[in-house]
Amino acid sequence: MAKVFISYVPEDEAWRAVLEVHLASLLRGGSIQVWHAGHLAAGEAVGARTRLELESADVVLILVSPDYLASDNATRETEIAIRRRNAGSATIVPILIRPCHWESSPLAGLVMLPRDGKPVRQSNNDAAWTSIIQELSFILRGDGKRPRHGGTSPPTEPDEILPIDDIFRITGVPGITYVEPDQLPRLRTLVSAMGTGLVVEGPSGVGKTTVVRKALQDIKATKEEWLISQNDADRKKLDDRLTNGFSGHLIIDEFHRLDGPRQARVADAMKMIADRSKRDSKITVIGINPVGDSLVAALPDLAGRFKVVRMGRQPDAKVEEMIRKGEQAANISFARRDELVLAAAGSLFTAQQLCYEAALKAGVTATQKHMTVIEVGFRDVVDEVLEELDGRYFALIRGFACHDERVPPRGATLALLWLVSKSDDGHVTLEDVRYRFPDKDIQEALLRLKNSYLTKCFEDSPALKSLFYYNKGSGVLSIEDPRLAFYLRYMSWAGFIERTNHRNARIDSEGNLVFSKRAHSDRVAAKEEIVTILHLSDLHFSQLAQAEVWYNQLAEDIKELECEEINALVLSGDLTQRADKVEFEAARQFLLRVSTEFKLSPGQVVVVPGNHDLSWTLSKSAYELQRRADYKSPLEEGKFIEHGTEVVEVRDEVAYRRRFEPFSEFYGLIKGSPYPSASADQIDLQDFAAENVLFLGLNSAWEIDHHFKSRAGIHPEALTRALSLVRQNSAYGKRIKIAVWHHPLTTSGEDRVKDQGVMEQLAKAGFRLVLHGHIHKAENNLFRFDMSAGGRRIDLIAAGTFGAPTTEWVPGYPLQYNLLRISKDKVVVETRRREEPNGAWKPDARWLQGPGKDPLPRYDVPL
Repeated sequence: MAKVFISYVPEDEAWRAVLEVHLASLLRGGSIQVWHAGHLAAGEAVGARTRLELESADVVLILVSPDYLASDNATRETEIAIRRRNAGSATIVPILIRPCHWESSPLAGLVMLPRDGKPVRQSNNDAAWTSIIQELSFILRGDGKRPRHGGTSPPTEPDEILPIDDIFRITGVPGITYVEPDQLPRLRTLVSAMGTGLVVEGPSGVGKTTVVRKALQDIKATKEEWLISQNDADRKKLDDRLTNGFSGHLIIDEFHRLDGPRQARVADAMKMIADRSKRDSKITVIGINPVGDSLVAALPDLAGRFKVVRMGRQPDAKVEEMIRKGEQAANISFARRDELVLAAAGSLFTAQQLCYEAALKAGVTATQKHMTVIEVGFRDVVDEVLEELDGRYFALIRGFACHDERVPPRGATLALLWLVSKSDDGHVTLEDVRYRFPDKDIQEALLRLKNSYLTKCFEDSPALKSLFYYNKGSGVLSIEDPRLAFYLRYMSWAGFIERTNHRNARIDSEGNLVFSKRAHSDRVAAKEEIVTILHLSDLHFSQLAQAEVWYNQLAEDIKELECEEINALVLSGDLTQRADKVEFEAARQFLLRVSTEFKLSPGQVVVVPGNHDLSWTLSKSAYELQRRADYKSPLEEGKFIEHGTEVVEVRDEVAYRRRFEPFSEFYGLIKGSPYPSASADQIDLQDFAAENVLFLGLNSAWEIDHHFKSRAGIHPEALTRALSLVRQNSAYGKRIKIAVWHHPLTTSGEDRVKDQGVMEQLAKAGFRLVLHGHIHKAENNLFRFDMSAGGRRIDLIAAGTFGAPTTEWVPGYPLQYNLLRISKDKVVVETRRREEPNGAWKPDARWLQGPGKDPLPRYDVPL
């Protein structure tokens, strides 16, 4: 019999009484014995008796409410309970009774019931209590007692020593810990029913393919053919089967990735097979949710002619069975197994990952020679798991959540992401967002998503396709990566909103996403006065330690400048010294810190490469030595390197593009999608509609390599494409247009943009500023297209070097950066300097104001 202690405050006495009513079946069965403060006799020593009962309890139920969190007595009881939990002698189950901010309390480290996060008071009470009692029944199985050291079973010698990642598999199909899913018995029956179509759907990673193979094996299917929709050869086979017919089982995996016309043909074939009397064939399709809806959308008449098996959440007993199999294989016992089961939320994949991480945390890397009790629980490992996943997912997820930020009002993509994180089956529809968030601004933003804007999000960021699948026809967004589902479920949404700068959003006291009613026009009006641009160039990171130091120096200086908000961060190239991974990682860490400090989203960062951001190693490998006499193709100027009269190095064009791969990978982590490899595609047009600014990022290093080091310029096709886009969008006509690249137009060396035609085209297109770097000194030059007083002209603004080594400083020019403040009639360029590598930033008073006047650390550019 398990001893249960109920911790609560007098304000929640009624809820305690309701809980006991629902515990009645367990009490009658003799599986539990309950004690709470209501059992105290008159005159009894409250503190001593309460502590005695609490110290001897197997399970502590905590009724969480604002009054409970504010109570000193309740706090002491919580401390005792957590101490006993940490010692492995008790289980804590918090139950959320009334809305409160429990996430910042000591209870934040525990799995809260009900699972949906809704307080019991705001739920269907009976349904909420039923789910809670089901969870408690699982915990109390076996008297609810945890294994103690030396108290589980006698020491055993394992039959086989296995690595822990072979036992708890976090990639691939489980072997040792395979558990028969709850849906398998029904699936066996449906698989054996020839003629009727079958759909097996569910989130990625739940074992859909595995369970179908097992069902076919169990019924001893004699003729089956598996086709993968993403395989070209399999698609051709599918076309043949649909045209010429087939017999036996035809299984189409990854059905959701099949093109629309083929999906329609499959639906039609399903209908024909179901309607005919000869039952010798069957089509089974497997995909992520909701495949059945896609079939009916393709052919409405198919309704009623197929069955659906949804591979969703597994019962806690199945999760526990999986963990026990792993324990047996590893010769271990999890003292907090119940925590791991509850945190897995019915996901066998999540349970595998938690067990794997808990074992590693306890130092268990393989099967133990003697039984080992692991005291590590869910909250002991979840932060480490989230930290690892944050590096993998944050940039992409931030880019997705902020995709609609530049076309106000914003918030629909954030709402979509939040809802999919709350979904048990890993998918959500745009209609779900519409009903959940009736706010006018969100409805307007949602309409834009429906009208192809969300499709464009996946086109702009192909890497997102490995995380999500978006079905435009049905408006369904599904999670493809099961580790992402875990990340979204347990990450701090309040922190995520802060990091993505969604100022109109917050997480309320009940854990729900809410949007403010403030009109977006108010925000725009506030920003029309001053738009602030932080311009950094030539950072030249060489070691990881620089990221934290340089970030702190910069943040302190911007604070001194009383800069309340940064609207855009411009990085005009040479982020690294040699374009190696460590240097780019230092740059990424620096940008992550700056973006977090100043609440910058990916759409507020403009970044272009410099000559130091391309790999000399990859550049050299793209050239191949050839005897001139043996090389029969024409040698194109600039595409080969001469070595005397007999030998040349000829470059491979495909391999040559790879020299930008390190930068492209960095760019993808920052912006959410890789930098284009083709030079003609290397344009970055970013519209800041609310700030009335348009940025055009171009690659002035597109022709540079280890041999042709000074060959700077702007690709003519890239410029043409960019200016066509500007011309075709009428909204861009009113913007303040700013071009960004790395190299200057005027310098004493050859490493400059020599083609004046670039500037002429930009001037005619209405561009007013060019921001660049490379020359390692702050500078301003003027390009005049018209000679009239108010004629077209472009100011070229160089930012100096933010972090080059002292050997590369230009005499008289220390480390520098620019802060631009744009108002209706002018741009104020504030320059800052740092004279010592470990020093502080200061005003850079170098701009002359005329005879007898002191120079200033700023200058004006009239608009």
